[in-house]
Amino acid sequence: MSDTSVAWHAVCELDEIDEEDLIQFEHGGQVYAVYHTPSGFYATDGICTHEAAQLADGLVLGEIIECPRHQGRFDIPSGKAKGAPVCIDLRTYPTKVEAGQVYIGISTRTTGQITSSYARPPKQFPSTQAHALEWSSKLGDSDSELGGTCCR
Repeated sequence: MSDTSVAWHAVCELDEIDEEDLIQFEHGGQVYAVYHTPSGFYATDGICTHEAAQLADGLVLGEIIECPRHQGRFDIPSGKAKGAPVCIDLRTYPTKVEAGQVYIGISTRTTGQITSSYARPPKQFPSTQAHALEWSSKLGDSDSELGGTCCR
């Protein structure tokens, strides 16, 4: 029987991330972004779901990360896509601060011991608006806050 647990990984010292900034963290072949926002520390996937830009090169505005490539925006605490061209949410991860160190919690699949981290396989994301519309209709648009306009 397998279950899920969280392995905590030290990212950086508390004072290494200014408020409204982020740091990139890599572990197990995955890229993560760890943010310091006005409300605390958060972590998400570190790669934009639109066209695979590194979010560490983006701009943190309060609780929002703006992708450097096409200015798509995500809500940092929830990972929710907030507007075109992004329409696929970021995965989020727990964080904690202990003894002046910031940690990220990465889920692991266990069968008595850690065997592998949950790694989402690379996806091919739409690069044109026509493809984005096709993907959006296949995925559905359940985020009423976006008013059904994501990727359109």
